[in-house]
Amino acid sequence: AATNIDDPLVRTAIRDSNASQQSHRSFNLSGKDYISYFRPAAKGSIANWNIVSVAAVSDFTIELVATLKRSLLIAATVLALAVIGVAIMAIWNAPTEDAMHADNACRGALAAYHISEDLNGEFAAKGQSIMRTRFGLHTGDVLVGNVGARPNAVHMPGIQRKPCGAY
Repeated sequence: AATNIDDPLVRTAIRDSNASQQSHRSFNLSGKDYISYFRPAAKGSIANWNIVSVAAVSDFTIELVATLKRSLLIAATVLALAVIGVAIMAIWNAPTEDAMHADNACRGALAAYHISEDLNGEFAAKGQSIMRTRFGLHTGDVLVGNVGARPNAVHMPGIQRKPCGAY
């Protein structure tokens, strides 16, 4: 399940957006997930699987997101940072324009990698499971703006609203 993006961030995005103004622009999306979460540690039977506890994944994700928010959101380089299951997604250059979005996205992905490595060191020192992570960085042209009904853009704390067609 996806967590809601910070309420003030959503309000700002909605306030600053204008449904009649849509634009095509380049967009960057960075994603991260875990390699070692329910993956075989070695080829062979299921007995060789490296099954990491849900608590370990949760602890690692909470620490990683908190650190990313401090390093990326305060620096105003990323508009949205969302946790979706055990994945983290960050968006640059939509809906707010960022002339340096490609550079900022690269810096953000590198920062996330280094934060992940530091957290793994801390977790290993405590005897906790480490999380092998992988990072992706995607770029492309998108249509930015409210392409749905205005009521679907409403955000209410504690209530997750899905756009039409979302499952």
